[in-house]
Amino acid sequence: MQISFFFQGVVIGFTLAAVVGPIGLLVMQRTLARGWRYGMVSGLGVAVADGSYGFIGALGLSLVTSFLMGQQIWLRLVGGLILIYLGISILRSPFEAESQSTDKASNYLMAFTSIIFLTFSNPATILSFAAVFAGLNIIRPGESFAVAAVFGGAIFVGSLLWWLVIVGSLAALRARFNPRVLAWTNRIAGVLIAVFGVIVLASLFFKK
Repeated sequence: MQISFFFQGVVIGFTLAAVVGPIGLLVMQRTLARGWRYGMVSGLGVAVADGSYGFIGALGLSLVTSFLMGQQIWLRLVGGLILIYLGISILRSPFEAESQSTDKASNYLMAFTSIIFLTFSNPATILSFAAVFAGLNIIRPGESFAVAAVFGGAIFVGSLLWWLVIVGSLAALRARFNPRVLAWTNRIAGVLIAVFGVIVLASLFFKK
């Protein structure tokens, strides 16, 4: 297996993670509101979900992929409602720049598991990976377990690298921002996340 194959997977993972969407905004919001640890745990969750999709697609688990593609209506409905709920919750909650020293392990676990669920149920993620396998000749569905594992691992590494860069950069900015600026960025993130949720729900009515 060529080393370039792994690096191509890393580039794909990095590129897909760099596409700004509701999941990315949520990771950024968590970083600015709660600190780099909270943001990095969330970014790790996204990377795990991305890597899992890469593995499933490369392995050719048609039952799984067919199920996910066939449940687009429910995924859009649930995902859109959750995003709207999260956006409104962010807007309604009084902002306080929280110290990471007060965070509990359960908070990090909740951040990790919730972002995995949101990424898995995000229609854009599913369609992005479908486009990767349909449009690129790097890998074909139905590869061996070892090849699929390497490709999924490469996607994970690429996605994680993106979040290391973004979370690290935002954490550095967070240290320079005063509470008022952080509060406004938090509100803006809440609005954008809710808007993404509305767009996802609206897509149910305009889906061809």
